[in-house]
Amino acid sequence: MPSRPFSTPLMVMLLHVAAAAQAVWPAPPEPPGNPTTPTKVLLGKALFWDEQLASTNSVACGTCHVFSHGGADPRAPVAVHPGPDGVFGTSDDGRGSPGVPASDRAGSYRWVESFGIAPQITARTAPTVINAAYQVAQFWDGRAEDKEFRDPVTGALVLHSNAFLENQIAEPPLSAIEMGHPGRDWQDVVTAIVAAPPLALASRVPAPLAAFVAGRTYPQLFDLAFGSPGVDASRTVMAIAAYMRTLVADESPIDRFLQGRGPFPQRASPGFVEFGVHCSQCHKDLSNFSVVSGPASIDFRNIGVRPIVEDRGRFLVTGRLVDDGRFKSPDLRNVVLRGPFFHNGSARTLNEVLQFYDRGGDFPANRDPLMQQMQGQLPPAIRAAIIAFLGELTDPRVVAELPPFDRPRLFSEGVGRNVVFGQPSVGGVGSPPRVVAVEPPRLGRGFATVAVDGGRPGEHAFLGLDIAAAASPLQFGGIEVLLALTPAATVQYTGRLGRGVGPASGHLSHRVGLPSDPSLAGVELFGQWFLTDPVVPGGLTATRAFRWRLLR
Repeated sequence: MPSRPFSTPLMVMLLHVAAAAQAVWPAPPEPPGNPTTPTKVLLGKALFWDEQLASTNSVACGTCHVFSHGGADPRAPVAVHPGPDGVFGTSDDGRGSPGVPASDRAGSYRWVESFGIAPQITARTAPTVINAAYQVAQFWDGRAEDKEFRDPVTGALVLHSNAFLENQIAEPPLSAIEMGHPGRDWQDVVTAIVAAPPLALASRVPAPLAAFVAGRTYPQLFDLAFGSPGVDASRTVMAIAAYMRTLVADESPIDRFLQGRGPFPQRASPGFVEFGVHCSQCHKDLSNFSVVSGPASIDFRNIGVRPIVEDRGRFLVTGRLVDDGRFKSPDLRNVVLRGPFFHNGSARTLNEVLQFYDRGGDFPANRDPLMQQMQGQLPPAIRAAIIAFLGELTDPRVVAELPPFDRPRLFSEGVGRNVVFGQPSVGGVGSPPRVVAVEPPRLGRGFATVAVDGGRPGEHAFLGLDIAAAASPLQFGGIEVLLALTPAATVQYTGRLGRGVGPASGHLSHRVGLPSDPSLAGVELFGQWFLTDPVVPGGLTATRAFRWRLLR
């Protein structure tokens, strides 16, 4: 085991000297041409938390980056991606973020292998957005780097340098997995923004943000933020970047000590020393706290999480074999709030992360030589000490979601969100059909898509709607009807199930027309799919039911 070069008292004394020399964090670097202003930050905050930026109105930037989860995605522990083999339940499965169902420009859902017509899952976990403004390379592979930013529509040069955040922000709204559909471009996004009432789907909007958007359209907000009319791709991206540059977590006990505003947390002392011995070569933001003197240096390492062939990481950006399988070493502030860990979410806890390092990684191809040195160096006591130290890197404002980490509540988090309930019936294909109802039913939007999959291809499907749910499930032909079957009940749609791959790939989506009458806000609608299936008794199967609460 490597010798520890400093005793704990000496290390603390040296840190006191460092704290005296470094009083405050500098502001994150910003590109000339995109200065951070209060109104631009408020506009960026509204856009970041507005689910209407997605083609399905169901995903915001903030959906995958929740502050109380350390700026990462709290859904990741149960959001399974089948990995390169496309098969769930095998060793290459990973964790990611649920995005949107595969769809076309018209809003109809398409069946895709692994996910059917349910929301797709990203193949990598969502990195934290907190303190991202200090990192000159964004994404796990660093493909959004410190360089110029060009308008996504015209290609015109907008920003000359320091545009790593802008380049990162420009990608997700066009991703057919995260927020968009194949062929979506930034002009489509801009059109959606112009038509969207700001934060119409959100609730519990923080007071300053609520006052900023109150009674205004997005074009009016852009005019306030930029001092001239115009909604375009570049302005959208720059506003969100300005907001992200305010997401600085510098109030952890360790950071307060470094700024000379508090004592060194004694419970962190043993772990600080162990961290310096075992972890600081890769996590440079904590070895010398370089983030307090400028942008944090970025390390890319292959630590042997998975075989290179599954995800080549940094190599996909640089084309250099030395980068094969390398991924960015993440910032560790607020890390105890996050999880699962690694780029594929394969470690559930920090203890599992340190156990992984203690065995020197799992896959040797192009593995960093430092990993071999780690083998057998992290027994339980040292792991516990390091985790205790990492706990002192948590900013309490992040935990409590206090400014600048205050935020609206998303539609998907609120009491009025779509709810799926009841039990489905098992079809002749051996599994129950599945209802997909993720889109908010907003009055005046025109439609919201609901879908079904898991049926027998070529059979018929019927979508029933009612204004009430049954007090108890009604038995009909051996299936449970979860609608009340009031006089208002209707068969909204009948169609034939399309074919994907496999006997249970029958699927269908329908755009349910929504009235524009605002007086209907709050009215509840209930729906359920019924599918013909000649193999089962009664010849029908049914999905679970869904509840919509109509939104203004």
